[in-house]
Amino acid sequence: MTRDTPLRADAAGTWLTVLGTLALIAAMAMAREFLVPIAFAALLTFVMSPTVGWLERRVGRVPAVLGAVCVVFALIIGAGWMLARELAAVSREPRPARVIVAEQAADQSPFGMLGPVLGLGASTGLVIALVIFMLLERRDLRDRVVGVIGHGHIVLTTRALDEAGARVARQLLMQTLVNVIYGVAAGTGLWLLGVPYPVVWASLGAVLRFVPYVGPAAAFVAPIVIAIAAMDGWRQPLYVLAFMTALELFTNLVLETALYAGAAGVSQVGLLVAVTFWTWLWGSMGLVMAIPLTVCVVVVGKHVRGLEYLATLMADTAALTPAQAFYQRLLVRDTDDAAEFVERHVAAGGAGTLQDALLLPALAQAGADYVQGRLDADGRQQMIAAIREMAIDVAEPV
Repeated sequence: MTRDTPLRADAAGTWLTVLGTLALIAAMAMAREFLVPIAFAALLTFVMSPTVGWLERRVGRVPAVLGAVCVVFALIIGAGWMLARELAAVSREPRPARVIVAEQAADQSPFGMLGPVLGLGASTGLVIALVIFMLLERRDLRDRVVGVIGHGHIVLTTRALDEAGARVARQLLMQTLVNVIYGVAAGTGLWLLGVPYPVVWASLGAVLRFVPYVGPAAAFVAPIVIAIAAMDGWRQPLYVLAFMTALELFTNLVLETALYAGAAGVSQVGLLVAVTFWTWLWGSMGLVMAIPLTVCVVVVGKHVRGLEYLATLMADTAALTPAQAFYQRLLVRDTDDAAEFVERHVAAGGAGTLQDALLLPALAQAGADYVQGRLDADGRQQMIAAIREMAIDVAEPV
């Protein structure tokens, strides 16, 4: 009876957490139009806060915020305008004669495009306004968040906010740096190879790489397709294919490995699942914001009681300690993998600490599980025999 009560309490707590998570997901899906601009503005605020803080100490709060926002959005809008202009130039290439249908649909009139343009302008204006006021009131907003969710846990809440902001800012900064290097290299190479409109494909590739998984694939394929369509023969398109493959490998294996190390703190499998989830929840904007949002979720899981499972499932750190992982391998009778733990520990110069680090903790856990009835006598004896054999194998000769 005493054993069942904690289990029932744990099960009840688990179910409450699951139901709360499902309710939160449902609310986020229903409030998509309301939450997406706020989330996007909050991410931009995270990224811009260090720069604004540096400027604020020199020119004051309001000039620093307005100056930083004007520069950032001028760069974003300017880059978008230049890319649209280049794409329009591509669309004016000579084409084969085509049949023109005299009848025109009603929604092709200039007024038919007014709605989407106004909607885009309103969304952009809303995001700009949110970023400005979030930056102006960032300290007050932080205090309010700490006051709401950090009552009695001010230190943990402050650390969570600091870590989330630092990780998101570093991840986006490193991603921007990688994408700029990729765009410059792609534009130079495609220009040397004679691909039409190299600036378009380089700029488009740099922008698309902000979209996880789908974007890099599209950035890789687009110049190759253009080379096949616009160039005579197969030699030049093959050169383009070889160049894009080499550039992609260099970006993935060298640039991202060197600059992304520890930036996001999310495992590859966890990130792929998270990208799928955010895309399903918020569509294309969810896909664009998937990595920063996932970083925030993992940080929250590390610091908020009851949500530890999120960090355990998605973080890029080990879910079990070496002693726990070693015991788990023995528990499922995977002696080969358990022996690899021992070999790695010994190879790292830990032969003298092998017993205290792996063997004795495993024996102690086996004894505790046996006393609690979680491990039968046969399993305990097999585990003891396996540990004894491993200890003999690595023992130094007398």
